[in-house]
Amino acid sequence: MAACETRDGRQIYFAGVQTEGFFENFCQAVGGPDLLQDARLSTGPARLANARQCIAVLDEIFAKRDLAEREDLLRDLSTPWTVIQNAAEAARDPQVAANQFVTEVEGDTRTFPLAASPAQFDGAPPSLGKAPADGQQPRRSSSNLA
Repeated sequence: MAACETRDGRQIYFAGVQTEGFFENFCQAVGGPDLLQDARLSTGPARLANARQCIAVLDEIFAKRDLAEREDLLRDLSTPWTVIQNAAEAARDPQVAANQFVTEVEGDTRTFPLAASPAQFDGAPPSLGKAPADGQQPRRSSSNLA
């Protein structure tokens, strides 16, 4: 399943909603129990065949409430879900910090924290340098020259 956008422009990602028991629980949690009466959405095969309509209906439902309200409604949902974080939130995330994925990036006037990619090569976390200025060529290290 894709992400659903809330009234305040935040996105919530859901996984595993497709199965019947999860979809019923999901509909109850998001305030759309009448979705189960809609023939286009009442079964997994019907939702798949009518994916565009299903997404449009869910987009309409989610656009009626802000993220904070949605989080309260979804707290006991059995389907896995998460809020898609922006860069600042990801850099402050306790799990990101615990895994040592936070790095400092040099800006024009200061440094700021950024959640780096969790991909590691040779056991070393990625190093992020200063981004090139507009029109400037990026620096290349000898390890990434062809």
